[in-house]
Amino acid sequence: MYSFERAPPIIAVKEKYIQILGIALTAVYGLFIVFLYAAEPRSLAEVPTKARTTIENAATTGQVIIGTYKIDQAKFDAGLIAFRQDNFVSPAISSTRPTRKNATLGRSFTSRTAFTARAGAVSRATTPYSNKASKRSIA
Repeated sequence: MYSFERAPPIIAVKEKYIQILGIALTAVYGLFIVFLYAAEPRSLAEVPTKARTTIENAATTGQVIIGTYKIDQAKFDAGLIAFRQDNFVSPAISSTRPTRKNATLGRSFTSRTAFTARAGAVSRATTPYSNKASKRSIA
């Protein structure tokens, strides 16, 4: 047992260092919360995969912004050939763009006829009402 006279010395830490450490830990925690919100992992097992994907997307976006991004020319050429053959779901097309930001905006079409049918439906839906009313026959 220690007597009060032989107690180990207490290491004095300045209050400023404790505050800096608290701010740093709060910032790291905040970044982690922002990451979880942006990556939206569905389980803890997905967190490493989502982290890798998020970092890759951030790096790609940074390369695009500073102008150093280069495409894989062979994959681009394969995707262009698939596109000209009306093969819009080819792996060559999807792998040429790593960010895939527009993939969640709509459906992909496997044929030109499906695309044309849906494009016609969109144009009919966006036609002003007055044009539709004048084309109706009055019974």
